[in-house]
Amino acid sequence: MRVVVTGGAGYIGSVLVPMLIHRGHEVVVFDAYLYGAGQCDERPANLRIVRGTLEAPPATLLDGADAVIHLAGYSNDPTAEFAPQRTMVVNVTGTHKLIELAQAARVERFILASSASLYDRETESAAVLDETAEIVPQSTYSKSKQLCEDLLFDSAIPCPVALRKGTIFGWSPRMRWDLVVNTMVRDALLSGVITVSNAGLMWRPLVSVADAARAYVFALESHETLVKGQVFNVVQDNYQIKTVAAIVRELCDAFEHPVNVQLQPGASKPRDYRITGAKLTKVGFTPTVTVSRGAFEVVEKASLWSKKALADPHGENIAWLKVMTEVAGLLETGVRP
Repeated sequence: MRVVVTGGAGYIGSVLVPMLIHRGHEVVVFDAYLYGAGQCDERPANLRIVRGTLEAPPATLLDGADAVIHLAGYSNDPTAEFAPQRTMVVNVTGTHKLIELAQAARVERFILASSASLYDRETESAAVLDETAEIVPQSTYSKSKQLCEDLLFDSAIPCPVALRKGTIFGWSPRMRWDLVVNTMVRDALLSGVITVSNAGLMWRPLVSVADAARAYVFALESHETLVKGQVFNVVQDNYQIKTVAAIVRELCDAFEHPVNVQLQPGASKPRDYRITGAKLTKVGFTPTVTVSRGAFEVVEKASLWSKKALADPHGENIAWLKVMTEVAGLLETGVRP
């Protein structure tokens, strides 16, 4: 099967693309390389790279493709709020253009990276939410994801699928440190302190990057009767943030990196919600990598990194976006490094 993976050099893509290649798929990665090449510099015969942005995808990008796995775009709240208008252009208008190309190329299956942040709401709720729960997105990022889902399911794509993933964690060749579990590990190794707001009482659905990648493979390879026209939550379990902090502290202690967890009060409303992945389990896929297991790998590998490498802005989307924006501003004024 020929599969186009947008954002294939990113955090999830760098784990997913090798899986697809190993399973015999012909893969085309479409990526702007904003954060580097991930594993895409290693090019087996069945991997092709197309560099570009969602604002202007090549007209022939999807020619001959059987499926699209659409990961590209602004991928969290901080980057989206930093550039809200551009987020809508990249995430929504870019997805619209990609869907139009897919329809013209008669692509059979289009799998959209959506987000469980769609379930975040202004009012507190103890409910564990499934895919039928009311969606009232609060942030620019989650609003963009709802619009992308609407575009996909209103299209003529024969087999549209959306995966609403919980917050991702775990090790990737294109590592991100701006995701809650990974952030705690980085902070622990850099300063010996994990600071948790709102006393860590908020709940968050979590899933490992490896399980997220396997969920995309499942959505790609499953019989269409199981996934066609469906939205699936992807979550290993729901964790209180204070529990995650305790897990990371214990793992760091085991690697002789003593950590102090500081639980601080907070007046602002935190992101706090829980979801169920029972629907995805019913059709045949269940994430299995726990926070303890996934964070162990992160601590193990990150312990070998220097503090300079851990603090590199490449590993934090908003930090790197600010660097690039500053550099672009300097270049516009004629300043050269």
